[in-house]
Amino acid sequence: MILRSTAVYKLLHFYAAHGADADRPKPDYYLSRQTAWEGVADGSELNSLIEQSGAKDPMCLASRLCRDYTPALSGEVGYLWSCQETLGEAIDTYLSYMPNQMPGLTISKSVENGVVTLGYRVRGNGYSHLPTLCVPLMAREITTASGAQIEMAGSASPLVSKAALRFDAQHLGARMPRNDPYLVALMDEHIPQPEPLFAAKSTLEALESHLEKELSNGGEPRIDNVAEALGTSTRSLQRILASEDRTMSEVKDSMRHDRATELLTQTTTPIKSIATELGYASVSAFYRAFGRWENCSPGAYRKRYRRGPVALSDVGAT
Repeated sequence: MILRSTAVYKLLHFYAAHGADADRPKPDYYLSRQTAWEGVADGSELNSLIEQSGAKDPMCLASRLCRDYTPALSGEVGYLWSCQETLGEAIDTYLSYMPNQMPGLTISKSVENGVVTLGYRVRGNGYSHLPTLCVPLMAREITTASGAQIEMAGSASPLVSKAALRFDAQHLGARMPRNDPYLVALMDEHIPQPEPLFAAKSTLEALESHLEKELSNGGEPRIDNVAEALGTSTRSLQRILASEDRTMSEVKDSMRHDRATELLTQTTTPIKSIATELGYASVSAFYRAFGRWENCSPGAYRKRYRRGPVALSDVGAT
């Protein structure tokens, strides 16, 4: 659940050494090896551990993580989650600690028509498995606290890997079973807000973040305006894109694709409104672009990939 925690990585190391079907590791495994696993693994190490784990696919591995993981393994922040008064306060605490903890990672919360959506998004392929692994862990914790029925979905593209969970907003008021006001107050006083592990963003990451904001607001960003917003010149930005063998148009197209699939699968926003939000001059232009991306219409894509509630038993909840 807590991405910054080394607990998930310790479990992955355990699976890599003993197999995903091995018995749950003993508590002293985490204590005796604490100093060996300080810090957060990079993308290549994460992918290597997943390959060595013996799990057939990321969802199978997520099932094992759900079996063996508890928030306490995440240390102080895990306890801070567990000890909040309500589920809503626990989630808000989680969100206050987790943003910007890994390169390209975004965790968002939204409430629409009485439904809460928690979304995990990772830009680039280095950490592409994280959303798929961590959303079931969060789903398990939410269900344990509130009994909420969880709906989960995910997708991946060359630019973005993402997953999300949804549940009825009425469960935000559920009382956390291990609520401890004294411990919350103590930890609030002594746990500093974490500094981002990767504070400096590359120009390309900054470009993607800026474009995402502009496209979400229905803008049509031009390269000269974007370069000015990023504090660089148009020429420098073009050179940076060329070094990545990309163009501004390709980046915008990829981000529109990502945003379109997100809106189609995670919201009930009408297709006409999606076209407008993405900056298309007409619905037909959006249909043509979407057909090029997915070889189907937006409506067919929504019907195919908008999933119903998923039973947590399917992902190893206990």
